[in-house]
Amino acid sequence: MSDRPSLLLLNLFMVHPVDSGSKVVIYNRIVELSKRFRVTFCCLEENATDRAGADALREHAEVVLVRGVWRERAALARLASLLWEPSATEFAPKLDAWFGSEEMRTLLDRRFDLIEVHSSCWHRRVLRRLAGLRVLVAHNRELDYYRGRARAAFRLGGRWAGLRAAFDAVLVAWQEQRAIDAADAIVSVAPIAPADREHWFGRRPVLCNWGGVDLERYREPTTSPGDLGDGPTLVFVAAMFVESAIDGATRFVIEALPEIARAFPEVRVVLVGDHRDRPEVLRLASEHARVEATGWVEDVRPHLAAADLVVAPILEGSGVRYKLMEAFAAARPVVATQKAAEGLALCHRHDALLADDVRGMAPLVVEALGDPALRRRLAENARETARARFDRVAEHARLADWYRDQLAPTATAAAGVPSHTTPS
Repeated sequence: MSDRPSLLLLNLFMVHPVDSGSKVVIYNRIVELSKRFRVTFCCLEENATDRAGADALREHAEVVLVRGVWRERAALARLASLLWEPSATEFAPKLDAWFGSEEMRTLLDRRFDLIEVHSSCWHRRVLRRLAGLRVLVAHNRELDYYRGRARAAFRLGGRWAGLRAAFDAVLVAWQEQRAIDAADAIVSVAPIAPADREHWFGRRPVLCNWGGVDLERYREPTTSPGDLGDGPTLVFVAAMFVESAIDGATRFVIEALPEIARAFPEVRVVLVGDHRDRPEVLRLASEHARVEATGWVEDVRPHLAAADLVVAPILEGSGVRYKLMEAFAAARPVVATQKAAEGLALCHRHDALLADDVRGMAPLVVEALGDPALRRRLAENARETARARFDRVAEHARLADWYRDQLAPTATAAAGVPSHTTPS
């Protein structure tokens, strides 16, 4: 369709359909929006896996891989760069490489109807240099997310780890506001309280849209990941290198698992997700016979299929609860903290079993493991909730319609016709 608007989607990392979390959120976005837009996706190329991901995406979008090379700089130069263009310290070298690349310079010279950026670290470097309707996609409120990481880092890594994370929280608070100021519209993947919307985003058009899950992908059960023993299996899926996930796993093993193990001595806890050899995760797996850490897995579905219960012991952080959506789509019974289910509007004892804290999860896990009928009912309700509210096709159709509405005043103005459209 030649009349489809052009959309440039920028994300620091390659997205893979088999990955969980924000990467698959963006992958789903590309697949669905390509039905109504001419999509160009741009990200940093770091390894052969990124090139394979690009090949998979080319069915749906033009893919531009940035091959910039970052370099080490003196501490003072790094600090000056962070203060001039603030971003979390872990991303700063990669961003410097990105913006110095030939591929990015070429993109900046092109015209797109719509520019969608997936991190506030872009702010002035891109948002103010690209022509078109500039949309910032907020995956979380970054200040809240990094404050949570800092609190967890102090507990897990001590003073210096906590201070670095606190410094990142200051930087991202600065960058986040500058990114919002440079954007024309906001799509929030994270839940936003109505009272906070104008305070956070001002009077810009805002759409809350979490993108949804590929329900077809989770419809059929998959092969289990090998011999898991005779005892019940509890699965926690997360990016296990992130402090909030490590903190949740640690608390669950220390505060909840002993009570669960007294009732079910053969219980196993499987931590599914890339832990990047974080010592805290490796220590949990080595010091506790009932705990296993898989590391990165190509596909989470076998682990979900093997779970008697999916647990989510999260107490810090913000953002979309995508891994719970996956569990719901796979029809797995869930026991979670209220924080882990934040924004999903789940009903306790209908959609999932919800506790105020990690310690409070223990009696709920014991109850569910001892009541197969309860688990079956939770699983059936989870699948129905996923069908009604977490379908990526319906969510992205709503997003595409909203984008068309936002582009309409721009097209009218370009044609010299007065517009009477008001922001939604």
